[in-house]
Amino acid sequence: MSYATWNADMVVVVVSVVLLCIGNIGQPIATSTLRGLRFVQILRMVRLDRRGGTWKLLGSVVWAHRQVIILQFYLRGE
Repeated sequence: MSYATWNADMVVVVVSVVLLCIGNIGQPIATSTLRGLRFVQILRMVRLDRRGGTWKLLGSVVWAHRQVIILQFYLRGE
């Protein structure tokens, strides 16, 4: 594991713990806290994926399933 990957993993762990501690003071875990954790993980993925391989894969999956996705949006609207 390279230093940059290890460093990014540690940042995600530290920020996740801080968000859980701040957002969980005497009450159940809030939805906003969970959204913050998801954002941190996505930010890590974007930072480490410099060549865009993840986004190319995501785009190809969306393109391959575009008819199903359009149908789901259409059916959900009714």
